[in-house]
Amino acid sequence: MLDDIQTKNQRFQEDVSGKLASLVTKHQEEMRSTTHGISFEEEFCSFLQREAQRAGDVFTATGSKPGAIPRCKTGDAVIELGTEAAAGGERIVFEAKSSKQVSLADARREIEEGRKNRTASVGVFVFSKSNAPNGLSAVHAV
Repeated sequence: MLDDIQTKNQRFQEDVSGKLASLVTKHQEEMRSTTHGISFEEEFCSFLQREAQRAGDVFTATGSKPGAIPRCKTGDAVIELGTEAAAGGERIVFEAKSSKQVSLADARREIEEGRKNRTASVGVFVFSKSNAPNGLSAVHAV
């Protein structure tokens, strides 16, 4: 059973990595064209929403609304894992950045604030390829 879960987890990570790379490439192409009005964050949230629905999880775009911290909007989206997941009911907050250079240390601080603001147990910070810190691998766990 654990091998099956591990295999599924690895496939999910590979799928997410591939799709994120595709989103980043699409974003870079849009930034060079007249279609750059669609933001990286919106595209990323659309991707998350599709994946959450496919997995039976609940997606909520939260970037425009304050959370648990007054007047704080940190945390672009939250996925609450469905009852079929091993950690059903747990919340994951996502923060996506493409418009400015953010250091890994700053990203850690921001995702920690996002976890607190969105009452999530896990946080995922997503850099666009063009603004990721030098030397950072495509998927980097901290």
